[in-house]
Amino acid sequence: MNYFRGTAMKIGILTVFDAVNYGSFLQAFCLQEFLKKLGHEVIMVKKNSLIYEKWRFTSLFTYKPNKIKFKGKLAVGYFKAWKSFVIERNPKNLDVLIVGSDEMWELNNITFKTIPEYFGNNISAKRKITYAVSSNGTRKEDVLRYPFITEGLKEFTGVAVRDKSTYDAYAPYLTIKPKYAVDPTLIMDLNDYIVNTELKNYILCYTYTFENYMIKAVKKLANDTGKKIVVVGQNYEWADLCIPATPFEFLGLIKNSDFIVTDTFHGTTLSIALKKDFASFAYKTKVYSTLELFNLLDRNANGYNDITEFYNRKIDYSTVYTNYILPLRRDSINYLKSIIGD
Repeated sequence: MNYFRGTAMKIGILTVFDAVNYGSFLQAFCLQEFLKKLGHEVIMVKKNSLIYEKWRFTSLFTYKPNKIKFKGKLAVGYFKAWKSFVIERNPKNLDVLIVGSDEMWELNNITFKTIPEYFGNNISAKRKITYAVSSNGTRKEDVLRYPFITEGLKEFTGVAVRDKSTYDAYAPYLTIKPKYAVDPTLIMDLNDYIVNTELKNYILCYTYTFENYMIKAVKKLANDTGKKIVVVGQNYEWADLCIPATPFEFLGLIKNSDFIVTDTFHGTTLSIALKKDFASFAYKTKVYSTLELFNLLDRNANGYNDITEFYNRKIDYSTVYTNYILPLRRDSINYLKSIIGD
């Protein structure tokens, strides 16, 4: 991929970069790496609430004897990965502040509190923009609960959202028309960061809360195909193997899998980025919107008790990339370059 190199700037990214979540880490890492390849200094702006910090650390530690070793390995992997970032709590002399990607404009997320900084308030920067910011299921009526949101939005010189629901929720309060941008994991070549695995002959499951019918569907698929069930990042009894992978090992597990089953946004997006066949239980707005955006609604397994047909039906990635991914990737990169400029 060819990158433009202009005058070096100090760019701050305000996103969820240090969650115990593969997708959150990778989206932040990919946006950082893209900007660094343009020749800029990039820092992560730390502005999380105490509610978020409590959730983050309880995700890493446990008192249950059967999970201590697993959680310990997971914690070591994440703490190592977070060293990829330069972090500032009160950044000075920012040329550009980028809010996003991820759900920074979600107003109903119980894991972190909505704060003014997510909308550009109380952070000094010459320019403020968003990149692929999302609000998941937030409605335009919800925005009016927080007067600081509409005030902060006035300072943005560029707004790029990840999905239509975010566009619909925030467009009425913006003085500029939002654009669409793909998740940062789709503007970088993930193959450059993969840590390979020797594991073979498996179905990879990436989830935090599979319902019972989903577990049964995965088990049936494994039985029908003779594949092992591998779960990443979680320790579930219903899997054949649970792996406390690092984010880059996670990419390797996706790449080397025979099939992926997920109900998450990034499980879906990373499957697409690495051109893997998958089934996605798209009951969340953000997951459904992703399938819709790339004309892959036929991969929506929501409500299916048997997902064998998804395994047997291959994705035509040549068409998906030519008609959807590449044009959106090009527009997303051009948006960043045009806003950041020299």
